Amino acid sequence: MIPSKAINPLITIGRKDLASFPSLHADNVPVKIDSGAYTSSMHCDSVKLIGNELVVVFSNLRYPITKSITLKFDTFKTKNVKSSNGILEERYFITLPIQLFQQTFDCQFSLTQRADMRHPVLLGRKFLKKKFIVDVSKVFLSSKQA
Repeated sequence: MIPSKAINPLITIGRKDLASFPSLHADNVPVKIDSGAYTSSMHCDSVKLIGNELVVVFSNLRYPITKSITLKFDTFKTKNVKSSNGILEERYFITLPIQLFQQTFDCQFSLTQRADMRHPVLLGRKFLKKKFIVDVSKVFLSSKQA
């Protein structure tokens, strides 16, 4: 008899949810699940390259806004991304831990201005792949599981 491998079942996630970002001290952040987007994106107020460090100011991740936080990253990438309006723009990418369904995952985010958007964080299919099944008829499944 061949021993079976343990298979991690995929988690069902709805079209929107609430996530936590420990490094930003932010809980219950509204996230939009977008399987049409390849990469994930996160709102930030400003991004500056100072020497070899990326200095990023985050706020507007919680509603209501409590305070802003500044983080420095020595590991980051730049890539050209086509935004939802079809315009190609160069964006910085960072990796941050995200908590969903009582689990912590590393996720790569492009940094962009999302202040006018309903959700400050968008989770794309690169993050969702091999972790989640999206059920667009559902919302806030991670908080219902707690």
